[in-house]
Amino acid sequence: KDIAALSKFDQEVSVLNAQPNIPKQILLHPIFDITVCAHKNNTIGIWEWEDSNFLGLFHNTNSSNSTISSLAFVNEYEPGDLLLVGSSDGVVRLWKYYYVPSAVELVTSFRCFNETSLSHKLIVDWNQSSGKLATTMGKSSVVRIWDIERGIAEQDLPIEKNCLPTSLSHDPIGKSEICIGTNNGLLKIFDLRTKSSSLGTSVVTFSEHESSIINSSIPYNSSKIISSSSKCIKHWDLRSKISTSTIIPHEAANVTAFQIHPHIPIMATAFSNETVRLFNFDGTKLNSFKIKSFFPFSQKQFIDSSISFHPYKSILAI
Repeated sequence: KDIAALSKFDQEVSVLNAQPNIPKQILLHPIFDITVCAHKNNTIGIWEWEDSNFLGLFHNTNSSNSTISSLAFVNEYEPGDLLLVGSSDGVVRLWKYYYVPSAVELVTSFRCFNETSLSHKLIVDWNQSSGKLATTMGKSSVVRIWDIERGIAEQDLPIEKNCLPTSLSHDPIGKSEICIGTNNGLLKIFDLRTKSSSLGTSVVTFSEHESSIINSSIPYNSSKIISSSSKCIKHWDLRSKISTSTIIPHEAANVTAFQIHPHIPIMATAFSNETVRLFNFDGTKLNSFKIKSFFPFSQKQFIDSSISFHPYKSILAI
């Protein structure tokens, strides 16, 4: 792990050609040689990334005036795992046999919110430990917790007025804590076991960010939280109400995407000037590269795309 934390991610291992489709979301399977890519035209492409082998694509069946905004694997360590797809029509769909696109089957779908807008994203966070799905969307000031097996909403977490959720993440080894980032820079931690959470009472609220939270994450087996706004990355300790460190990842560009590796202390940031930078947790820059040196697409297409780590390997997908 310590050696992996020094990885510069400077060796290209695979190129997956999605043209003419434009990638929006990327997901790497933790066990199998599978990459899932959601496109702007609401199709989902499947690759074996080690050999750059394209397996096919299928349509998510969401309406043409909506777009795919979230991907997650469900029961990914068991045979017959599912692909969860959230879209801006407010609907979550679960697909089986997604890795054989010609045989893909819709297992179930349910509507999380009644909104339908291209400008609003359905944000989801799947907790494999608890079997619960957290969802939020658009102008809703609520995070809704679902039992996806029954398609039933179990709990609503109201966020304060004029405060809209922008990111969701859970404790990767726990079942009850969820971290919610908001559009006004707040970071709220809820314990789903407490009755007060349904009243909007958070365990702790961090308020140092001055702009919308891009993403936040609780590292594996840690009491810390790492969050990013467009200007800075902050480290937090659940036992304190102030940040333990602040990193300015770029002096001249805004952060547009932020991810931390689930098991290696490495962070990846994408910027508005088509740059990607990698840091370890203490803020040491490991690498920096221009996207156009690898991909001949426009800036707008890159900003709309995602970055994604492999859950266990030192691999970053862009």
